[in-house]
Amino acid sequence: MQVKKRLNYLYTPLIISLIIFVYECILLYFTESSGKINVILLFSLSAGMAVSFLLSLTLTHRISHAIGCVMLSVLTVAYIAEILLKRSFGYYYPIQTVTGMAGDVAGSYGGTIISTIASGILPILLAVGATLLFIIPGKKLTFHPKHKIFTRSIIFILIFVFHFSAVGAIRSNSKAKTIAATDYDYYTDAYDFNEAVPRFGLLTSLRLDLYYAIFGSDDTVIDIKSQENKTNTQTTTQTNIYQTESYDFDKLYTKETNKTIRSIHSYIASVKPTKKNEYTGYFKGKNLIFICAEALSPYAVSPEITPTLYRLTNSGFVFHDYYQPSFGESTIGGEYSLLLSQIPKRDSGEKGMCMQLACEENLRYSMPGLFSKNGYTAQGFHNNSYTYYSRNVTHPKMGMDWYGCGGSVTQDPDKAFDISERLSTGWPRSDNEMIAATIGEYINSDKPFFCYYMSVSGHNNYSFSENTMARKNKNITENLDYSERVKAYIACQYELESALTTLIYELEKAGKLDDTVIALSNDHYPYGLSPTWQGNSGSDPLAELYGKSVDSTIKREKGLLFIWNSAMNKPVVIDKPVCGIDVLPTILNLFGISYDSRLLAGRDALSDCEGLVFFSDLSWKSEKAEFNAKTGKLTIFDKNVDDDYISGISAEVKNRILYSKLIRRKDYMKLLDEA
Repeated sequence: MQVKKRLNYLYTPLIISLIIFVYECILLYFTESSGKINVILLFSLSAGMAVSFLLSLTLTHRISHAIGCVMLSVLTVAYIAEILLKRSFGYYYPIQTVTGMAGDVAGSYGGTIISTIASGILPILLAVGATLLFIIPGKKLTFHPKHKIFTRSIIFILIFVFHFSAVGAIRSNSKAKTIAATDYDYYTDAYDFNEAVPRFGLLTSLRLDLYYAIFGSDDTVIDIKSQENKTNTQTTTQTNIYQTESYDFDKLYTKETNKTIRSIHSYIASVKPTKKNEYTGYFKGKNLIFICAEALSPYAVSPEITPTLYRLTNSGFVFHDYYQPSFGESTIGGEYSLLLSQIPKRDSGEKGMCMQLACEENLRYSMPGLFSKNGYTAQGFHNNSYTYYSRNVTHPKMGMDWYGCGGSVTQDPDKAFDISERLSTGWPRSDNEMIAATIGEYINSDKPFFCYYMSVSGHNNYSFSENTMARKNKNITENLDYSERVKAYIACQYELESALTTLIYELEKAGKLDDTVIALSNDHYPYGLSPTWQGNSGSDPLAELYGKSVDSTIKREKGLLFIWNSAMNKPVVIDKPVCGIDVLPTILNLFGISYDSRLLAGRDALSDCEGLVFFSDLSWKSEKAEFNAKTGKLTIFDKNVDDDYISGISAEVKNRILYSKLIRRKDYMKLLDEA
């Protein structure tokens, strides 16, 4: 009877474990994530025991109950926040990122936050209800009568029993041969917060993230043993044939003592550089206007509604199989891939977005930086806050004068101005007005100009009542056979259509059209149309826009890219898979700007190298095969594909991702400059 009475004290840890598990289930259900329920249950039991053990160390029942109420209330807020973030941005975000972006989000998207919270009332009520299971019973939940060492010992032992059972389950799930990372990889070396949450639960992911924040990540090195493109650097670095510069990576490797930097040198030396080709220098000396288009999808472009976008997309250099992987960093991640040709992938425990983390590094090996180095003036414009995502720091460091709403950062104080003073109010602001208000800043330049636009008119919330641009262009889409949300989305993107029409008109009027190249890529897919996004009420506007089921990362992140010049007689069609990191090397080649193709994570899409795109979940698509990491399905396009090819592509994907992380962490471009 005494043992039975003591075991009754396990009711409280079991109740806490149950509450945590309910939190996890609510999170998965309302973000439509498929989780490893058995693993999450075991981790929930371990966490519940750990919380209960800590509470048992307090002096009185009243104190322990009060502390327990506070702890579970904090967890409730954390789970609700992740539900709303996933529904708003399409990704789970670690605490460091949430705190880093909170001020910007609150300042610019206050209305969206309110509507997001309003749309999440049901999961909020359920999470709060689960917490009340602990708060309301009060004294009925017994904790730690004094001197009950037996109960505490049992709880303490169960912490580790459940924890190691969960780890064992992860190891067991990871024994099968797989192309992508296993669950155990994601738990250890390949840890990624967004991938960890549905596999291990939010609380375990937060624990792992805290661990890495305190103790840091392993000083990882790149393994190039299975690198498919391993080659002899002595025969492939002739600058008259290949896109290379005069770096001697073998010598750098010999002189270096840091094992990680040595592995970077070795990896770069193993990468086969891209060859110069018939399009090298095709646009040499011309101006470039590059637009990063907010949430633009190729499925929003049509000859009837957006004739200018349609013409530019289907003439010039035409990319039929283009993708813009998100990698969990929203717009700034898209900019990172486009402007730097590196993958925006953070190490666990790092605080902030990749572009912000790179603030103290050498960002000159970028689109604006390399054009500036070659005699171009370089300016960037944004019709939202000029400080959002710390762009007032990062973008000038890439080598351009930076202008936005609220201010600017320029080398010449006399040229500083606030774009918002030239634009109408509302959210989001007009891309068309931004073009009209800024084109005079560069169009009459005596030197060739590089101009970068970060648009905002296509930003969600896609609602005629909440979105200024949707409301402005409502008449354009009101007769389309779509739901209201998709109509509002296309109406938003029509403002970009108007902006491009204005841009071409002004360039032609100034006699600069034939001498100017216009290039455009989206920053990410329109996550505001995802079925889990606030306001979609279980519908799937994304599938409605795409005209098909969007059941994989590859389908979801289909993007739009064009590189256009009015003087081109006929289009040049590129059918192979191309993605955002390939844009910079492709443009550099077209403009005849010298660069070392081995230093970039992307490849020149016009070269003879094989097309390859890959995504944050390690799905990938090449010219010969496609791998869906979510389902584990491998689709073969070429009958000659064998296991060596598949393992080679898998190794290349992982190496390119790791390389991008390491060169940022080690400030590698600065090291090369000093060398």
